[in-house]
Amino acid sequence: MHFNYLSSSIMQCLVGSHAYGTATEDSDEDVRGVIIPPKEYWYGLREFGQYTRDDGEDVQLYELRRFLQFTVKGNPDHVMMWFVEPFKTSHHWHTLQEEVLPLILSQQIIKSHIGMATAHLKRLEHPNRKCGEKGRAAIEAHGYNTKDACHVIRCLDQCHELLSSGYMEFPSQYREQYVQIRRGDWTLKDARSTAVHRVEQIRSLEGSPKCELRKKPDLKGVDRWLCNNIPGILHEMYGD
Repeated sequence: MHFNYLSSSIMQCLVGSHAYGTATEDSDEDVRGVIIPPKEYWYGLREFGQYTRDDGEDVQLYELRRFLQFTVKGNPDHVMMWFVEPFKTSHHWHTLQEEVLPLILSQQIIKSHIGMATAHLKRLEHPNRKCGEKGRAAIEAHGYNTKDACHVIRCLDQCHELLSSGYMEFPSQYREQYVQIRRGDWTLKDARSTAVHRVEQIRSLEGSPKCELRKKPDLKGVDRWLCNNIPGILHEMYGD
C-alpha cells in the first residue's frame, strides 16, 4: 500500500544549525518529522519504519512508534525534535507533546547524550571517513575537528538543559558559543575541559531532587495512550 508520506506527517521541522540558530548561507537544510501511517501498518504485516529522501534535501520522517522508541532511548537527535519549532504541525503532535512527552522523557537521556559526546571526543584529532573534507581541513587548520567539538559541547548542553529545566530552548541560548567553536576560537584544551565540566554537572543532577525528568520512562503509560488514542486518530486521518 502506498500513501502520501508528507501529508501523513503530523510534524516536520528543521534540525541542525537551522534549529540551533547557527546556520549560514552554506548550511544544509535537514528536515525531520513524524508520520502516523494508515491502519495496515499498525494492525497488518507491513512495517513502515521511516521515509528517507536525499536528493539535495535531507528528509527523514519517522513512523510514530519508531520515533517514540528512539525517545525512550534518549537519542539526542530525536529528543531535540520534541522542542524545535516545527514548520508543519497538527493538533495530534501538540497532544503528544502534552500527554506523551512527560511519560517518555527520562534520565535515560544521560547515558545516550554522554555516549554520543564521548564518541565525538575520541575522534577530534583524527580524520576519518565521517568527518569529510571540512573536518579534515579543520584538523589541519586548528589541530582538531571543530565541528565534532561543537557536537560534543552542544550534546552535553542539551542534556544538562533538559535535566535542569525539563525543556530545551531554540534557537539555543548558547548559539554564539557554538559559532566560536566551529570558527576555531577555542583550543582543544578548552573544548575538553568544558566537556568534562559539563559531564560533572550532568552527573550531579542524576537522581537529584533538582532534576526535572523522571528516573525512568513510563512505558505502560505510553502503551495505554497509544491503545486508547491511535484508533481514533487513524479514523480521523484516513477514515474507515
